[in-house]
Amino acid sequence: MAAAILSLLPALAWLWYFTRQDRHGEPVGRLLLTFAAGAILVWPAVWLESPWRSWATDGSAWQRWGGVLFVVAPLEENLKLVAAAATTWRRPELDEPVDAVIYLVAAALGFAAAENLLYARAFGLAITPWRGLFSALAHATFSGVLGVQVGKGLFGGRALAPSLLLGEAIAVLLHGTYDGLLFAGGMQALAAIGLLVVAALYLGRSLRQLAQSRPPARIRTPTQ
Repeated sequence: MAAAILSLLPALAWLWYFTRQDRHGEPVGRLLLTFAAGAILVWPAVWLESPWRSWATDGSAWQRWGGVLFVVAPLEENLKLVAAAATTWRRPELDEPVDAVIYLVAAALGFAAAENLLYARAFGLAITPWRGLFSALAHATFSGVLGVQVGKGLFGGRALAPSLLLGEAIAVLLHGTYDGLLFAGGMQALAAIGLLVVAALYLGRSLRQLAQSRPPARIRTPTQ
């Protein structure tokens, strides 16, 4: 119970912070549904990533970097995207550019909460506060950056597919680099925190810009 609470509360606190950036707000029920969908998809991620786990502990540096950049980061970013899309695509709540960011952040924070719970059960409660602060923010930030591009593709006059691919490329590169630096430890772990801060500042600025933009009359579709 303690592990669940310590994993859930930081993620919900970050969710509250991000939703405050949306001037019009989103329905709490829809946000929590997206949060729960993100949490559920941690278990497929764990199963699909399991062959790579031995690389993280016993592999070479090249194997570790290859794993985070080509296995872990793409898989997790796409699962969080699936969670957000499954709960919001074609929904009337998704009616302005900033909403794409908010719902992707909600899915990411649900994912982070469940992941932190698994880490707490495996390694003890001592790591939970740090993971609640940094890991949850990292998941939210990287998926939020993807959400910026999705919002622009849906509402900004761009085609959705190129915007989505660009957002995924940026999110995967940020996520993979962050994980790789953390696994390396030492000063490189400090560089990972620096990368997270820069990405979070970029996301904050993008959120403010999207929140001020005027939504179009209707949502674009991939074929428009």
